[in-house]
Amino acid sequence: MAKIRTPQSLSSLIKLIPRDDTELFLSLLSKYSVTDSEGRYHHWNEFQWRVNKGDNKKLAWLVTKIARNAISTKLNLLQARDELYFSYCIPNSLLSKIKKIDNLIFYGLNPLENNNFIIYSNIEREKYLVESLMIEEAI
Repeated sequence: MAKIRTPQSLSSLIKLIPRDDTELFLSLLSKYSVTDSEGRYHHWNEFQWRVNKGDNKKLAWLVTKIARNAISTKLNLLQARDELYFSYCIPNSLLSKIKKIDNLIFYGLNPLENNNFIIYSNIEREKYLVESLMIEEAI
């Protein structure tokens, strides 16, 4: 079984930013984001193998971490130690998948009926529509 490599901490990665070559760092900002070009969210163990040839892996990871931190949500109730908190980020590519799962749960999928959706009672459907509209309006 392959060993999972742990990434460097954000503070140690920041020290790698070249002071004399900011163009290199800025060029990486336009190449790397929260997810890859196909919307996949990679851990360092997989990310490092998907960095473009010629790009510094650690700086590309730093740019990705900065982008992820920008959209992450910190949970103050789950403090690990000192200033470390549990946080999570939901990239846009995940929102559409969550919506599909939500629709499948609400409408249900009956394989015996030729994969047609089954709609529950009108009251449940209206409640769902109001709640989903409220969420989409907030977004």
